[in-house]
Amino acid sequence: MRGTTEKSLGYKLYSVVVHLDVMNAAFSSHYLCYVNNIQGKWFKMDDAVVKPVEVEQIMSHAFICKMFTASSKLDK
Repeated sequence: MRGTTEKSLGYKLYSVVVHLDVMNAAFSSHYLCYVNNIQGKWFKMDDAVVKPVEVEQIMSHAFICKMFTASSKLDK
């Protein structure tokens, strides 16, 4: 990122995508996403259903995609 140094940036995980292999079959799988809001609370987004979750529930999955945001360490 232009105009910054590695020392001035911090990275925060704000979303992960999870693949659920339903019935251990290629034709039957499902994707869901966990997102972190600005207050630091995590939510499970599964189709049209959004529910609050604890971070421990999220860490029990294998992620296929992690999304981070970069910010000044002063923003933390």
